[in-house]
Amino acid sequence: MLPLAFVFGGCCSNVLSLENLVQTTGISSTLVTFAQFLVVSGISYFLVADLRNGLYLPKSNLPLKVHFLQNASFFVTNILNNLVFQFGISVPVHIVLRSSGTPITMLVGWGWFHKRYTRQQILGAIVLTTGVIIVTLTTTKEKNEAYVHEAQTANLRKLVGVSLLFFSTAIGCVMGLFTERTYLKYGKSNWKQNLFYSHFYGLPLFLFVVSTLRSEITRIMNEPPTTQHVILKYLSINCVTQFLCVYGVNQLASSTNALNVSIILLLRKFASLMISMAVFGNRLNAGSAVGIALVFVGTLVYSRGQTAIGGEKKDSNVKNK
Repeated sequence: MLPLAFVFGGCCSNVLSLENLVQTTGISSTLVTFAQFLVVSGISYFLVADLRNGLYLPKSNLPLKVHFLQNASFFVTNILNNLVFQFGISVPVHIVLRSSGTPITMLVGWGWFHKRYTRQQILGAIVLTTGVIIVTLTTTKEKNEAYVHEAQTANLRKLVGVSLLFFSTAIGCVMGLFTERTYLKYGKSNWKQNLFYSHFYGLPLFLFVVSTLRSEITRIMNEPPTTQHVILKYLSINCVTQFLCVYGVNQLASSTNALNVSIILLLRKFASLMISMAVFGNRLNAGSAVGIALVFVGTLVYSRGQTAIGGEKKDSNVKNK
């Protein structure tokens, strides 16, 4: 029950704090991602360090190159996921479009890893993809005859944001399959170590975006004290709830199978969507509502499908040995 409390409580609270940052301060990109990596690394360090021997870290059973690939992809996806808010993507649309990972994972798994899927999974992916397409088209369509140029510019910005979000989702899907194969080869390491190393090894990568990070910090320093207080409050809440969220997800993944995790995370996304719409008054048109319904129905149909003909069933058998 505790992992579920962390997943639903932590992740849903994290979405709320992020939306507060986006709407009240406009801070939602590199600084948020860096703060999350730093705080999660700091807290999870004390979960894995041997405090009796000078705070030394236990050795990870994964090679450094594997950690590098995982952390590089994790870093890029987190940067892009937070960056898209600057392109007019709302939090509800963000939640829906990130659900497109299922058909992407299927395509990559089928073409690259030679996996096989059941008809129910394929049907679910088709329904889900249809829903994502509907949401994408209806949210990027603006009608404003008085400000045609401004509307076209807004549509272009949203299309860029949607493209970045799909790209980050695709990277996450590919690396998810890579991680699955990695654990089959090296064994599943301690989930607390994974939580720490996935964030700690990602910190040096922020050197590539240090100029952007510096400019965002300078912007906050130039804000009035009251605005600084608001930013720091929501940023602190976001970082702490991010830790609770990833802590719960990692613990859940270590204690149950991937199918159960996917269903639980789907329900969490649905809860986040409903809370976002209720608290912030986000409203979607009829087309978007239909698309959202198709996304969640498609994901449920896919999740209920048997994982298992060919490659996926074989992988599952190997894991259980």
